[in-house]
Amino acid sequence: MTDAVLSDPQASYALLVGACQYETLDDLPAVQRNLSTLRDLLCTPELWGLPPDHCVVMPEPDSADEVVKALEHVAGRTVETLVVYYAGHGLVDPVTEELNLALTGSDGNRVAPSSLPFDWVRRQILAPEVRARHKVVILDCCWSGRAMQGWMSGDGVANEVANRARIHGACLLTSAAETKKALAPPGDEFTAFTGELITVLRDGIPEGPELLDLDTLYGHVLGQLSAKGRPLPQIRSRNLGGQVSLGRNRALVPPPRRPGALPSAREGTAAPSAGGEPSEEGAAGGGTDGRPVRIGLWGAPASGKTTLLAALSHVIGDTQQDYGSWRVSGLNRVSEEFIVQHKTALVNDGQFPPATEVVGEPLRFRFSGAPNPDDDDFDDEFDEGEDQDDDEEPVIHRSHGFVVEVQDVPGHYFHDTPSTPDSSITQRLAESDGLVYLFDPTDGVSNSSADYLFGLIQRITTYLEETGGPPGRYLPHALAVCVTKFDDPQLFLAARAARWGTQVNDRHGFPRVKDRHARQFVHWAARHFCGPDGDRLCDLIENHFDPDRTAYFATSSIGFHVNDDGVFSPSDFANLNGTRIRGGIRPMNVLEPFIALDRRIRTAAETAALLRRVRRTDRAAGAGP
Repeated sequence: MTDAVLSDPQASYALLVGACQYETLDDLPAVQRNLSTLRDLLCTPELWGLPPDHCVVMPEPDSADEVVKALEHVAGRTVETLVVYYAGHGLVDPVTEELNLALTGSDGNRVAPSSLPFDWVRRQILAPEVRARHKVVILDCCWSGRAMQGWMSGDGVANEVANRARIHGACLLTSAAETKKALAPPGDEFTAFTGELITVLRDGIPEGPELLDLDTLYGHVLGQLSAKGRPLPQIRSRNLGGQVSLGRNRALVPPPRRPGALPSAREGTAAPSAGGEPSEEGAAGGGTDGRPVRIGLWGAPASGKTTLLAALSHVIGDTQQDYGSWRVSGLNRVSEEFIVQHKTALVNDGQFPPATEVVGEPLRFRFSGAPNPDDDDFDDEFDEGEDQDDDEEPVIHRSHGFVVEVQDVPGHYFHDTPSTPDSSITQRLAESDGLVYLFDPTDGVSNSSADYLFGLIQRITTYLEETGGPPGRYLPHALAVCVTKFDDPQLFLAARAARWGTQVNDRHGFPRVKDRHARQFVHWAARHFCGPDGDRLCDLIENHFDPDRTAYFATSSIGFHVNDDGVFSPSDFANLNGTRIRGGIRPMNVLEPFIALDRRIRTAAETAALLRRVRRTDRAAGAGP
């Protein structure tokens, strides 16, 4: 059986529509409370955590066109789950006998011109240009079962549209059958159907599943309404749409943890509290509680953040990579535009993308990949401590797919100056599960890199203390430290003279720093180019981040130049001619830091989840006779 799915809230949207007051129909005051309470629940972090601006509420729409435009807006931005909810009066068109959704000015004697035909909603949701992987419609109105007609039927236009749109999961949940009225008991806080839905989302189901998918919600609400003699809900789904979840089971959710806190890889439990004992209820990270791994990218000005992101989209599309094939897709429009524009500038035009100057919407990418089928002897783990032969490529762990959020920010943020950065940036980085930190030791600004890093650490620490208490001995994040621009002659020649780097037996013969030497290389580069400031930077890293959850890399977003035979030559390796790239780009170690963080975070989280299950089992066994 396929597991329930809780989509990335950052790539999901909800539209909540309700009509409470009417000109000719009876008012429904409970609908207003339906809307506000559902919005609060969907945006609650420990349940689902939709960003507030991803949950659009329309309490009194004036026209059908207004609702359709709002639906077009949210549907066009949804990549994961789209939820559409309506509560109000349901009207039946006397000519077509189809369901219409009443609006403030709706007239029961003039249904068609005064209300919203549900068929308009259905067609908009199932339109081929809507990219949402999962589509959920919830109707709380009389005759709502009529919406089932043509929704996911085996034949007809709707089914063909759904097939063309490649719907991975679609579900329609209604409060009543097609010939039944819904119920809004006078004096009740909510309407009957939505009231039961709110109750189960708010309180959870003891002994229920970890995720409250639509099939589970329907079964629970059906039982409650049936026991009270109230109208019975209906459900219809397609392609496992009933397994789309609206939140975690609150009856099983542990108390809220501080943002970003994840289990220590050393103990397999939550990061130690100020008292030194690991918390049994430290939340498991991405991959175990349905929430995707979130990774923040940061570095001082000119450290290469934007270029690395552009190179990342290129290397993933390179089918000749020895470690397998990967794909990346943007989970919002800004991410898709970034992939196209910046990759084009870097790969086709030989120009570096412009530095990030303003803080925009976070970049969100879905990484999908498969290991090289010829690499079956490789261990699944990313093991930076295991020795490798000199002619072997660095071994990376296997991962079949993950979602990351990258908050690329201007490098001047978090410098230790009186200026105060946007608090949302601090929040996003603090709430990330992992951080990729880029360090360019050769740039003129590198002499203040420790100041930039210190500013970041201090603001993250302050945020964590204000939202959940001191973070413990270390910050809770997994960390990947990347020395950038390994291809730069200033860095490479100094590293070669110091005997760093081994020429490996890949198709280009590029020199690389072995994984087991990467930490020492980073320390050498910091000390060699930055002097005491470099020592301070390394001390900041090792004093504030758990060494067991920190990995080091020597990276290059453009790689080395190759000769006519496609081979690296120590006498002509620089891949820049002034400010333009000489030849094709051949990135080194730009994907590996993200993969390493994903594996470390998930492994620690899964270990913690297993430990909690064992402890619950032990407690249950101890409570027996």
